Amino acid sequence: MIIRQYIPRKPHATGIKYWALVDQFGYIYLFEIYEGSKTSSDQNNSSTLSGLAFNVVYRFNLEIPKGIKFL
Repeated sequence: MIIRQYIPRKPHATGIKYWALVDQFGYIYLFEIYEGSKTSSDQNNSSTLSGLAFNVVYRFNLEIPKGIKFL
């Protein structure tokens, strides 16, 4: 599996894209490495609503630990 991406218009054209749910103090609660686009059978029902960023926020929202409050 290749996780490095090449984006020619960026100042640093290669890198690893990741998503993280972090509180105001910098503690990481959830972390996900972007593995490329997935087929429609791999995505949940929210995939038709608004795209990649929405799907990540939706999944992270479902997994927020109980008792954790974010600003």
